[in-house]
Amino acid sequence: MVGETQQYKEQIISKHKNQICSFIHKFVYLVTADLLGNKLSVAMVKDGESHYSAWVPDSNINVVTATAYLADQNGHCITSKHAAEPWNNTYDQTLLKNVFSTQLGIPKEAITVSGMSVVLQLKCGNKIATGMLVPNTDPAIINERWLLWKDSSQLTVINATDTLIPSVNYVSGVKINTASKMFICGYNQDNNTGAAVLQPVAEPLSAIAVKNNIVQFKDTGKMLPEGAPVFNEQGDFLGIYSAINNKSENPFFSLISIHPIK
Repeated sequence: MVGETQQYKEQIISKHKNQICSFIHKFVYLVTADLLGNKLSVAMVKDGESHYSAWVPDSNINVVTATAYLADQNGHCITSKHAAEPWNNTYDQTLLKNVFSTQLGIPKEAITVSGMSVVLQLKCGNKIATGMLVPNTDPAIINERWLLWKDSSQLTVINATDTLIPSVNYVSGVKINTASKMFICGYNQDNNTGAAVLQPVAEPLSAIAVKNNIVQFKDTGKMLPEGAPVFNEQGDFLGIYSAINNKSENPFFSLISIHPIK
């Protein structure tokens, strides 16, 4: 088994090493309150388990370290929704609504919580670029989000043609079942250095359920890289891993299929 795993690892790394990007997302929460028809927005940073402070530019910021997969030569990358929109989680949104509702004396229904990206940085090998979120116009894309790779010489404005992302086909030709061997490869943050460290293919993931384009697998007991691509034994790209699941404690990744990479 060890020899086979090493063989799969080498095959996957060789085939995809130039497409696995580290993804650093610096962001803030935006809390908007409707005060007698006047909307007031405040940028907040989470600096404790249940504590938030006002955002001070160049001082405090929230950071997510994740992985993105470079899908084509036009610079389109795919990652998990949580990595691209980390503010969209029920826990933080509920807490912020409760706090502002109490402080301002207004109903929670008059408060919305969203977010704002401050820095989206992609790094692939020695290449570093700015990432830009591509608007999601496909209702079938639930747990993934697309990013656009922009280097320093390019404009920072998304053009209409840039939003023509590779088509996502949920009818995959790759069969996934509980006997399937799946491997993950992505970046985790090194707690000692703060740097993004590539976590290579480890022991295969064991699927326990496959339903509605979601593959749930047995908990590995390890912190797996958010937004990382998942591959089969042949090195075919299967989907994107996300540890965020509001309906269950089981980790999952969304099963997707993209056009062949040239």
